[in-house]
Amino acid sequence: MLNRRSSALFTMLLTMSALMFTACADDAVELKNTVTAYNKLSVEALSRPDAMVMEFFATPAEITRMGSYIIFIQKDRRLLIGELVDMKFTFTEVASDRKTASVGAKEQWKFHFVDERTRKQISPLREVAYESRYDLVRTSGRWLVDRRSAKEILVSE
Repeated sequence: MLNRRSSALFTMLLTMSALMFTACADDAVELKNTVTAYNKLSVEALSRPDAMVMEFFATPAEITRMGSYIIFIQKDRRLLIGELVDMKFTFTEVASDRKTASVGAKEQWKFHFVDERTRKQISPLREVAYESRYDLVRTSGRWLVDRRSAKEILVSE
């Protein structure tokens, strides 16, 4: 009788551990997909210019920050045209309550500015490397980027 109970308890614990591992693995995939989509849409938001294109992958606070940056670069009648050349994820961390998470990445970007009206290039192409951290929150069952912070390492001018 004790062996059956021990066996059942062991099986139940093993199943719960597997489910938790699967949930964590699923979170890691979903987090990386969210950050990848966020970056693709940030390129679009800056070139349009329209921060609201990011609304499915960013919180209102992050959209506001992006909108402020767009206004800042538009004051000189320019737009930023960027390309994410490479991104390697360095970590994913999910809080125990699964409401917040952080993702780290090393990124290489190319960008230049264009005239807002003519769309002609008005700056040299820059290549920049970043060590980035993305803080995400779970909202309505999906992950949203709440803040991106990055340390820039200049590659070329």
